[in-house]
Amino acid sequence: MNEVKKLKEMKKLLALRDELMSLFVQREEAITGVLAGLLTKRPAILIGAPGTAKTRLITALAKRINGTVFSIHLDPETDIDQIMGVIDIEAYRRGEYRRISKGYLPDADVVLIHEVFRGSRAVRDLLLDILERGYYKENTELIKIKAVAFYFDTNFISDDVEDQAFLDRCTVRVFVNYVSGDAWKELIEKAILLEKEEEKEVKPVITLEEVKALQRMCRERFYTIPQETKLLNKYFLALAELRNNGIEVSDRMKVRILHVASAISMIYLENEVSLDSVADALRLCVPLNEEQRSAVEQVIMKCQLSTVWENVQALQALRDELKNAISHVQENPSDLTRYEALSKVYKRTLLELKRLPKNPRLIPYVKELREPLYKAKELIDKASEIFNV
Repeated sequence: MNEVKKLKEMKKLLALRDELMSLFVQREEAITGVLAGLLTKRPAILIGAPGTAKTRLITALAKRINGTVFSIHLDPETDIDQIMGVIDIEAYRRGEYRRISKGYLPDADVVLIHEVFRGSRAVRDLLLDILERGYYKENTELIKIKAVAFYFDTNFISDDVEDQAFLDRCTVRVFVNYVSGDAWKELIEKAILLEKEEEKEVKPVITLEEVKALQRMCRERFYTIPQETKLLNKYFLALAELRNNGIEVSDRMKVRILHVASAISMIYLENEVSLDSVADALRLCVPLNEEQRSAVEQVIMKCQLSTVWENVQALQALRDELKNAISHVQENPSDLTRYEALSKVYKRTLLELKRLPKNPRLIPYVKELREPLYKAKELIDKASEIFNV
């Protein structure tokens, strides 16, 4: 692919990311994860409570790549016919075992499986086989799955030992929480936009062929990583630190994390895979729960994988200081000095936010400050009424 065409594809990717960002509130990490799954053609699992827009995000993505979607909610009664298609009776009478797969998983461009851990063992084994090989068997013939992206969503992570192999093949793991209180108005506005969108045709941002071209570009970038000695040394240090913290990363995942890092570097329009992209990939691929997310973040900071780690630490310190000052006010709402202390932290936080470098990777940490800032402002305004100051 020549450089002009590459640039064109990258601009399409940026347009796709920006359009999704404009439709969803506090979903930056989820959108990065979903796009990383698309670019690497590796399965992504979205983990979160019902009503956190997991399905809507995948549906919005599919519309913008002009892709057909196969979606199904699994339960113990779901059988393989409901996923792969029903048996072709006419072919069966001729001695051939075939399925009518139109409208089912083999026919889809984007696959979305809901509540995968509620499905039967036979269904999960089938999905595991498809994820591992990218093919399914019909008679003696292996047929390639056409989907450009595989997504799962779940309200919980199974702790069944037999499900660990399946989880390890879910390369990208995205945790989705409810939006914070300060963003509820924005949430309503964007939800209305999404509902309006369902009533009309959406113009695709990028074609399926362009998606496949981006997937090839991602693989090419991944192939260059062995030459990046300094980056790999830092990466190995982070893996060792994770192991010291009781988080073991499988050999398969050690490789796939770098594939995801290659995708993230494209999403952020980097010329090559950076330490920041490796850090983001670790956040998306390693944790299986909130406790592990915190441990991964600590390792990233300790190994200085992030170029903005000092800014991140400053933002996290301000967040904790704000929450502490808010707590002090709530413990004794009649003490004016506590409101004054809160006001000082509030003003210092606003000042620090103005001084931050314009780096998109800081957005999630800035977002973490929104709710305590919102609460602090509410308490400070209340104090002016109570004490007439």
